[in-house]
Amino acid sequence: MQPPDESQPPAPGSEAEDEASEQHRRIAALREKSEELRVRADETWKRVEASRSSNPGVDTAFRVYERDRERLGPLLSAAVAFRLFLFFVPYVAFFVILAGLFSVDRDDLAAAGLAGVTAQTITDVSTQPLWSRIVTLLLVAWALLLASRGMAKALRLIYAAAWELGRPVYHDTSKAALVFLGLTTAATTATGLARQAREGADAAGWVVTVLVVFAVYLATWLVACVLLPHAEGATWKAMLPGAVLFALGAQVFHLVVVIWLAPRVDNATARYGALGIAILLLGGVYLVGRLIVAAAFLNATMWARRHGREAVAPTTR
Repeated sequence: MQPPDESQPPAPGSEAEDEASEQHRRIAALREKSEELRVRADETWKRVEASRSSNPGVDTAFRVYERDRERLGPLLSAAVAFRLFLFFVPYVAFFVILAGLFSVDRDDLAAAGLAGVTAQTITDVSTQPLWSRIVTLLLVAWALLLASRGMAKALRLIYAAAWELGRPVYHDTSKAALVFLGLTTAATTATGLARQAREGADAAGWVVTVLVVFAVYLATWLVACVLLPHAEGATWKAMLPGAVLFALGAQVFHLVVVIWLAPRVDNATARYGALGIAILLLGGVYLVGRLIVAAAFLNATMWARRHGREAVAPTTR
């Protein structure tokens, strides 16, 4: 018995012809549906663009996007992420060594969001001699100061670019580094305390801790925005939109890290090794860098739109 010749078209009225016809109809329906969705998307996009003149929120969103694209926002975010990575390594190492000197359990540092996740991956140094830990702590502190100075310079450059102020003039980078360290430590401490307060708390307790951490993030970044380069005449009220954006994004990111990511660090380390943790950390600091750059562009865009001009005349501290 000869096998059926599959190269021949199915006979008219056969089951194979019915299946082929049904398949063609489905493909045609999918193409028609995708074309319909594309036309609807184009029409929606045109309506949104047309509403720029009558809707201040839409116009601001477009201006922020355009400024971000023109000023190479993703590239600036990557630069901030690189500086943040260089900062986080000695920052976390400093507190891990300090915790070892005072017999603090390193696992307690896991409550501090992304910094806590990094702390879980650092080798325990409590078994080393006391003099070795002190020397290591001093070396790490020096590296932390250098990384903080580099981070302060990067933030000044990015905010100057966002406000179109040209290259900023650096006055005292050591003082700026200490301010950055203080703000970061305040936010990290609040994050860790909130995590401890949430243990065993009910829904109301969760809401309160989330609001408190949000307020701390908002206050710390508002102070940072006021101290960073901006247009002359721009008060702290002009910095509120970017601070709110940063606080919202940082709070969501913190909850994802603490609730979902931190419990999986040990499994990820065992499965993917140090490379997986490094990729995870780099992805996290890039998202934080994106928030920092977006906050700067939002403040500058809203200021320029409100005053009908681009930001000029730098104000730096």
